[in-house]
Amino acid sequence: ARDTALLRTMGLSNDQTVWLTVAEQLPIVAVALLSGVGLGIIVVRLIEPGVDLTAFTGPGIPVSIQYDWVAISLLCIGLIVVVAGAIAVTSYAARRAQLGRALRLGDE
Repeated sequence: ARDTALLRTMGLSNDQTVWLTVAEQLPIVAVALLSGVGLGIIVVRLIEPGVDLTAFTGPGIPVSIQYDWVAISLLCIGLIVVVAGAIAVTSYAARRAQLGRALRLGDE
């Protein structure tokens, strides 16, 4: 809130605070999504040869890896929705912040 208040005194508008927050969070969310999905696929591929699933399928029945892309997509969309909600809440709180109170550095 203090950083946003300082930037608002220098002319940052309310809409620009939203886009500033988006610009700050977008790379982090993109890296989290890509690395999470990528590492999930890699881990499954790495441990699959060592996991014996014949207790569930029966002997002689081959088991292949199948990804549920709908569930993966919904989880990615869910993360994006949560981040968008957090950005909306923090932007709303930053708009309501009183500049005078936020700029009193060390007075309290």
